[in-house]
Amino acid sequence: MASRLHKHYIKRFDQCWIPDVPDGLSGKLSALSPKPKNYQFIGPLSRMEPEKSDVHYDIAMILSGPEPQRTIFEKILLEQAYKSTQKIIVVQGLPGAEKISKTKNQITLVNYLDAKELNKVICGSSLVISRSGYTSVMDYARLNTRAVLVPTPGQPEQEYLAKYLSEQKYFMSAPQTNFSLEKVLEKSETFPFRPLKFPLDLYKAFIHDLRQKKDSPLHIQQ
Repeated sequence: MASRLHKHYIKRFDQCWIPDVPDGLSGKLSALSPKPKNYQFIGPLSRMEPEKSDVHYDIAMILSGPEPQRTIFEKILLEQAYKSTQKIIVVQGLPGAEKISKTKNQITLVNYLDAKELNKVICGSSLVISRSGYTSVMDYARLNTRAVLVPTPGQPEQEYLAKYLSEQKYFMSAPQTNFSLEKVLEKSETFPFRPLKFPLDLYKAFIHDLRQKKDSPLHIQQ
């Protein structure tokens, strides 16, 4: 019923843009059947930009999502991080009036990072551990990041994405239940990560074409 309702509203638009490519990152989540006549795959979208960087952290743990699962996952990660000898940064995903950063032993704890800072941290980390939300997945695809995806319990789309992308060897996946940092790191050493080679600028052509149409609100007078 939800799918039929979505298609009803999608048909009212001139175009339906899907941020992926066929058989790409989203798997069956974008495999509408039958597809709307106005659909277009415009490639993954990301605010991130690849940059050359020295490795500053062995692991970047990036937290996000709704409570109480964000806090539950943070507690699991921190308990094991403080027992590890790895150099780790934990981004708590808690935007506040000011950025607060603390360092204890090999662990840096920061409540939030803006996009530019997060970009730098991801590029400067050997491995990322985070949720498997599609926005995060597209960011890691943009940066060709080695990542371990831990889906939020009770969110079927994240559980599906983590499983699907792990089967495709793009990313590793691990459940939150009985999460073991030691086992994850051991597995990551031999996991056959596939290069993430997706066309990431396809959307520019679609925007350009839309701006050239005289009946488009984005049309620019020559």
